[in-house]
Amino acid sequence: MKPIQLRNTDISLTILLIGAKVVSLIYKSTELLYTKFPCDYNPKSNDIFDEKVAWGGDICFPSVAKSSLALSDATYQIGDHGNFWHKEFEIIELKKDSVTLRANDSFFELTVQFKLQDNELIRNYAMRNISSHALPYIFADHLLLPVNKGEDPKNYIQFPGSEDMHVEYSYGDKFRKGSLIQWSQKRQQPFADKLFGKLTRNSQNDYSFSYTRILPDKKIRLEFSSPNFPYVGYWHTEGGWNNEYNLGLEFTNCAADDVSKIRSESAILHAGMSTEFIISLIISI
Repeated sequence: MKPIQLRNTDISLTILLIGAKVVSLIYKSTELLYTKFPCDYNPKSNDIFDEKVAWGGDICFPSVAKSSLALSDATYQIGDHGNFWHKEFEIIELKKDSVTLRANDSFFELTVQFKLQDNELIRNYAMRNISSHALPYIFADHLLLPVNKGEDPKNYIQFPGSEDMHVEYSYGDKFRKGSLIQWSQKRQQPFADKLFGKLTRNSQNDYSFSYTRILPDKKIRLEFSSPNFPYVGYWHTEGGWNNEYNLGLEFTNCAADDVSKIRSESAILHAGMSTEFIISLIISI
C-alpha cells in the first residue's frame, strides 16, 4: 500500500492509510520522529501494540488500554491502543499539502485531516458516535520521538503547569501506579514510565507543551498546542520496555488509559453526536 506524502518548502510528512499512521516527519532534511520505516507494516485487529509497531505517530481511540464496555444489548470490545491504529482509512480528499482520511468501527466514525502550512503541521480530528448508545471515549494522538541521551528531560521537554504528574505505569513498579510524583526525576536505566500531567492555558488560551531535538550542529524545537486537550500523556523508556529507547508525547482528553474507568460527562459522546479536536505543531530551529 503506497504511503501518502505531503510536502511544502519546510516539511515533508509521510502517512500510511493503515491507522492514519505518521511514519516520517522531516523538517529541512532532518527526520524528527523515532521511526523504523520502511518496514513490513500490516497489523491485525487482535495484535498487541508492541515494539514492532511502536514508532512514528499513532492515534489511540476510543481507548489506549485494551478494554470493554458492557452495553444494554452488546459489549463493545476495544483492543490494545484502541480500534483504529490497525484500520485501513479511506481517502476523502488529497491535495499537495493536505489529506483527509476516514475510518469506522461498529460504534465510532473517525475523520482525520493532516495539513501543512509553512513550518506548521495542523491535525484535525472529528469523531462521530454512530451507535445507539452514549459512549465514553479516550482520544490520544502521540508521536514517538528520539531520546536525547545523557540529557535531563527538563532540558528539552516543557510541560507548562505539569510540575507534578501521576503514574499510569512504571516498569518494575519503580513508581507506584496512581501515585503523584515530581517531574522530572533522575532515572536509572533500565526504566519505562507512563505519566499524566494537567496543563495550563497559555496567553493564546491554548494548552501547550514542547520538545527539542538536540543534534550536534543544531537544536530543533517542536511546539505543540491545542485549545481542546487539558492533559498530556508522557511515555519515556530507556531500556525498560523491550529494550527500546524513545519517548512519546500525546495530547489527550483524559488522564487515564482505560476507557472503562471514565466517568466524566465531558468524555462521553451521545448517540449520533460528534466532536472535533485540533492540534498544532510548529517546528523551528
